[in-house]
Amino acid sequence: MSSGIELKGADEVIKQLEEKLGERKANSVANKALTKAAEVGEQKLKQAVSSFKRTGQTQTEITFKRSRKDSFGVHEASVGWGQGSRWRLEHLNEFGFTRGGIFTRPRGYGVVQNFYNEFKHEAKEIIANEIKKGLK
Repeated sequence: MSSGIELKGADEVIKQLEEKLGERKANSVANKALTKAAEVGEQKLKQAVSSFKRTGQTQTEITFKRSRKDSFGVHEASVGWGQGSRWRLEHLNEFGFTRGGIFTRPRGYGVVQNFYNEFKHEAKEIIANEIKKGLK
């Protein structure tokens, strides 16, 4: 699951880090920063979806993937639902559904989008702070 949070200028920052620290250390700093943001995002998403918790499965299946470099050389980390099929139900909660010709807005309607809108700025701050720590 891709969050769509995009850091403008991140490539330039990573290139400068590589020049200053070396490629290996720069990759380590970038991966630590993204992993930290994903960990925080996981906890915040669990809090957000607790508002419509019934069995707790939606909350327990939320997980994050540690940062890694993809085949294009882009560092990425993700937060989402794990191996189970819970994400299918989440789409119904998030966007609503039609039953008998009547549109239904469940308790979880729009919760994930609100989480995303609030967290994307915080994620950028976390990443920036972690990169600053890595430079020390």
